[in-house]
Amino acid sequence: MFRSSIFNYYTIVNGKSVIFNSMNEKIVRFNQKDVSSEEKLLDFFAVSSEKNRRLLIEQGLIVKCDANEEQIASIKLLDRVVNNDLYLTIMPTYGCNFRCIYCYENQCDSRTDNFPSISMGDDVQASIIRYVKKKLSEHYCLVVEWHGGEPLLRTDIIDSLSQKLISVAMRSGKPYVATITTNGYYLTEDVVKLMLKNHVVKFHVTVDGFSWNHDYYRPDSNNNPTFKIVMDNLLRIKHKIKQKNFHVVLRTNVTQRFLPYLGRWLEYLSENFSDDKRFQIYIKMVEDKGGNAVKKIASDLLKSEDVMYRVMVDSKYKNNYEYYFSSIQSLFGSFDDIYDMLISSEYYLDYSPFYYHLISRGCISSSRNTYVIAPDCTIMKCTVGLDKDENKVGYITEKGEAIIDYYKLSKWIHYKRHPQSRCANCERGNICVNFACPKVNNFPDEGIDCTRNYVNTEKIVRLLSRGNYSFIKQY
Repeated sequence: MFRSSIFNYYTIVNGKSVIFNSMNEKIVRFNQKDVSSEEKLLDFFAVSSEKNRRLLIEQGLIVKCDANEEQIASIKLLDRVVNNDLYLTIMPTYGCNFRCIYCYENQCDSRTDNFPSISMGDDVQASIIRYVKKKLSEHYCLVVEWHGGEPLLRTDIIDSLSQKLISVAMRSGKPYVATITTNGYYLTEDVVKLMLKNHVVKFHVTVDGFSWNHDYYRPDSNNNPTFKIVMDNLLRIKHKIKQKNFHVVLRTNVTQRFLPYLGRWLEYLSENFSDDKRFQIYIKMVEDKGGNAVKKIASDLLKSEDVMYRVMVDSKYKNNYEYYFSSIQSLFGSFDDIYDMLISSEYYLDYSPFYYHLISRGCISSSRNTYVIAPDCTIMKCTVGLDKDENKVGYITEKGEAIIDYYKLSKWIHYKRHPQSRCANCERGNICVNFACPKVNNFPDEGIDCTRNYVNTEKIVRLLSRGNYSFIKQY
């Protein structure tokens, strides 16, 4: 006997039934049959051919009646936590040439020139190589994310370390892949070619809308505009780089200030990038991820909203962190507003980065073998809260030994729903296999977070169903 999966989410897009199964991470689009509910899916299954019945089971939409799906979800979550990839986020430098208003890195005050110039010395690089040599045999592959600061301030370190890491991986017979998060200012044609040579397959670049908005939020260290240089670099990548085996995720952070112009920005992106499959688009609201700068933005907004300001300073809300931070977020804007605009937009863009929100089972920092390596060889778990002691779980010695504080580490890899979280009463709880962001266990003063607090399942499924992606199964 069979039943429908408890992890099915049903909706209709352009007259066609669409089911998303969060367990098997598939979106299934039906051309003709109405299967927009559990009952209708079971009716369809009952009259389907043997081939279609088998496919529905393989996609996870239909399961055996005695299947314990909650237990299966727990096993899959455990697989994520203890996966066998060695995932290293390497910060070649703390330095940055931008002074983004909403920067969350407290040790780098975004409104001053106090960005540390600390970069990795040769001894630190040697220690990292020794560490990888010792550890890689235990893992399936090596994944490196170059982060900062602004990592392209030190392309020499990236190039040198990459060549050595690639060599270690090759000698170990292990796959190696890399990504980079950069502000795009130094992403010239030559630098892109250097990164591609070093197996970088994805570039995350932020452009916050048109120049008047981007240059306000993302000026350089001398308060000069940066939009034209970044955009010229991106267009040069499109026209000059012929290789196809990489992607650029072009991210735009939106506040209420820019929301009325988002439609025109989508038109601009479509005109420039929709004809190149290497470019993917990700739009999101600015969030309070900690740090002093974004709180200053929120403070300015609060003071301009007398009613909200009175609520926030009211003593009875002083310790209600979830209320406090959701209120600040409401000032920045609503994620649902963005989804609505993307869905209704006439411009076709590659929105595949949104798929991650549907399938993520927690932040990558919760994985057992995922570490952030700072320029001084400190080992951390999260790229947010770099100045937090709770984030510093160990260090790499000169001999390449990782000295780990397992008490601290356990707080990052042990998922535990916070007693004040919204998980218990969440109406989407039956299809959600995500848990609270692990940094909540470590930075409780920064509010009650949820890895899905900006995820509207229906709207993301509707958005993605407009495209032809490999993760969409067509019936």
